[in-house]
Amino acid sequence: MGYRIIEGKGFLVQPKDINTEQHFWDAFGNSETEVSARYIVRLCQRKCAWLPFHRAEIEALYQEGGYRGFEFNWLVEPGLSFSIVHGNTRVGGGWIVLGEDGLYRVTDDFILRCYKSSPMPFPNDYISPPAT
Repeated sequence: MGYRIIEGKGFLVQPKDINTEQHFWDAFGNSETEVSARYIVRLCQRKCAWLPFHRAEIEALYQEGGYRGFEFNWLVEPGLSFSIVHGNTRVGGGWIVLGEDGLYRVTDDFILRCYKSSPMPFPNDYISPPAT
């Protein structure tokens, strides 16, 4: 797909810049995929950077929320989506890359989609305008 793998703190948008307290509406065109993306961003927030992670790490975070069996939901591999108009179509995949070393890595497109959907509010966003 041509996405660039991002590792560390060298990318303009960092995990702390993304608000994981709200759903990533329309970031990936699928609600389940967007929920999975939030967990991945939360894990990277704990690491304070876009660092590679093992499946066991994301599963442990998922279990903290009382769930079991984390699914990437088309973030890694494409899946089939059905619509009455178009029938089955392949969607997704490539936003998270599984390396030969068994570690998952995020891409620039993954980061930008999450940020565009749910940026962390800046402190100045809460400053009231001066009284007139």
